Parts: sequence; structure tokens; C-alpha cells
Amino acid sequence: MIGRRPTGWIFAALLVLAACSSGPDPDATPTPSTFPVASSEAAVALAAGYATDWAAGNYASMHAALDPALAERYPLEMFVALHTAFADMARVERLAGTPGSPRTVGLPAEPRPADFPDPTPAPSPSSEPSASPAASADPPAPSFDPAQPVPGPVPGLVVPLDLEVVSERFGTLDLERGLTLVQGRDGWLLRWTPEVIFPELGPSGTLRLDRSLGPRGRIVGTDETVWAANADDSVRIYPQESLAGQVVGYVSEVSAEDLTRLADSGYRAGDVVGRSGLEAGAEAILRGTPGWSLVAARPDAPDQVLVATDMVPGADVTTTLRPAVQAAAQAALSPYAAGATAVVDPTSGDVWALASQPAFNPNAMTLGSTLD
Repeated sequence: MIGRRPTGWIFAALLVLAACSSGPDPDATPTPSTFPVASSEAAVALAAGYATDWAAGNYASMHAALDPALAERYPLEMFVALHTAFADMARVERLAGTPGSPRTVGLPAEPRPADFPDPTPAPSPSSEPSASPAASADPPAPSFDPAQPVPGPVPGLVVPLDLEVVSERFGTLDLERGLTLVQGRDGWLLRWTPEVIFPELGPSGTLRLDRSLGPRGRIVGTDETVWAANADDSVRIYPQESLAGQVVGYVSEVSAEDLTRLADSGYRAGDVVGRSGLEAGAEAILRGTPGWSLVAARPDAPDQVLVATDMVPGADVTTTLRPAVQAAAQAALSPYAAGATAVVDPTSGDVWALASQPAFNPNAMTLGSTLD
């Protein structure tokens, strides 16, 4: 005969079983997902490849990583033009990017990607009368509209990207950026906007390079005689007229041919450049150094300066010419059709006069006439 187990033992066993099945709740999914998510290692690899392509100027490969919807909004031509503008305006010499540890983000709800199949909607109720009165009373199943945003945030990753940009124009720029990635059918896709280059560009900004150029320096004598200066309207004038004209030289506006060799030095149409004499020989000192500003221009916001360099105005150049000695030397040569002479201080080596015949008035080149 089998004895009856006490009911208390059964209750205790139930408690043990309940204890064995209990434990901490599973971690909640940080961001809802209706499809498998690619690995974070793949996201870091995409970011590293993107930085490598950027450094090599392989913009087409960078563009190929974009989410198709954004690749349509930012076509390859526009994408390449913006990156090329940055490289040219800043005169980028080297670029290197280091990806960091990705972090999970939830992006705003949006329509389902076109390359994912529609979820199977619930079958519509039959139009035929149901044999079961209870079945006919059930409410119709909701229909699925694939154009409506999927409820809840879209899962994604942000991969930090530290960029070091070495530029001739602005020096070394340390830029902290983030690449936002979402899941595509075949892996991660980049959610790119111009903000990846500079946040100040917003979703539709462009880059502009502004230049500021200071006044040209004067040519003066040790006795404070002014040999060359800028008039109020910035036209170059030569107050001593033909006195030491060949020594002082003259300036004129740059030509298209000049710009082929001078554009890299910051010259633009409308600038002047020294053509002869001290004006040409001391061009770099007299001209100074332009200031540059890289500007974010947006249709929906004020322009913002991203990075800038200071303008350095032209410096004065001092000559040891002595007006009285120079005038005497030129007067001595005036009876002759051609000739030249020089007067040098034997003690210091200072040049007091340099004269040649025929005489030359630099105002005729800048003003088309003399000052008188």
C-alpha cells in the first residue's frame, strides 16, 4: 500500500520549482527592430573605409555608402562638388579619420525602406456569409498601409569619427564628426547630409571662400619722401612723377595670363601686381598677406564663418634714394638720348641715385597722365 504524502511537502516542492524558474527580467531591446541588425564591427569598418576614401578623394565610393533615399536627395555631382570645394578652398594636403565606438540611437519614425518587403497584412474578412454567427460579429482586420511610418523609432548607430585635416590655408583642423548609420538589406547605410562636413551647413548649405586684402604698402625714402602710395580711391600714384621712375617702377591690373601663375598666391581679377622696379622686386612685402574665411552659406540661416586667417596689410618699403642727388643725376643725362648713371655712398654702400635716359613717369601707366 502506498502511503499518502503530506500536502505540505507538495506545497514546498511547488515553491522550489517557482524559485528555480524565477530570475532577473531579460534586458529590454534598446531600440525596436523589425529586422536583424548588422554588427557594430561592420559599422566601424564602414566608417573607417569612408574616412580612407575621403582622404584619397574617392568621392564616388563614399557616395555609394549612402542610404538610397539620401543618395537621391544628394546626387553624386552635388556630393562631389561640395567635398571638392572644401578640399580646394582649404587647400587640404592631408586628411585622416579615426572611428570610435558606435552607440545605439533611435531615429524618428519613418516609412518602411523601399527595399524591404511589405509585412503580410491580415486577411480581409470574406464577403460570403459566415456559417458561424459568432464569426460574422468579429470586427474586420485592419489593413496595412506601407506608406505610413512604422510605429516607434528607427534603430541606428552613430559612429564617432575624429578627423585631422592638414590644410595649407588654415593649418591643422581637428574635427569631431559622427556618421549615422541605419540597417539596409545588405548591411549598414549612411544617413549623410552636408552636416557631416560642417554642422553649420545644415541639410542644404554650401561653402564659400571670402578674401580680405589690405592696402598696399608705400615706397618711402629715409628722409620720409613718398615715392609711391595709394590714393583715396586705391589707385596707385607716384608723387615724385618721373623722378626715379625706373627705380620705383609701377603696378598694373593682373591679366588672365598672370592669374594662371598667381592665383595660387591669392591673386584675383582686379588686383594689381608690380611690373618693374621696386614695385615688382618688393611685391610680396608691399602686397601683404590676404585673410581668408571659409563660410557656410545656407538659404535658411545667416552665413557662418567656419575657420579664418588674419589679413596682414602691406608693409612700407624704404629706399635710400636722395631726391636732390637723383634730380641732379637725371639732369646730367637729359641731353643724351640714352644713358645711365649711379651714385653710391662709398662708406655705407647706400644708393643715392639711379638714373637712366629716357626718363619714365610711372603715373602714365597707372593714371594715364601725370599728376600736374
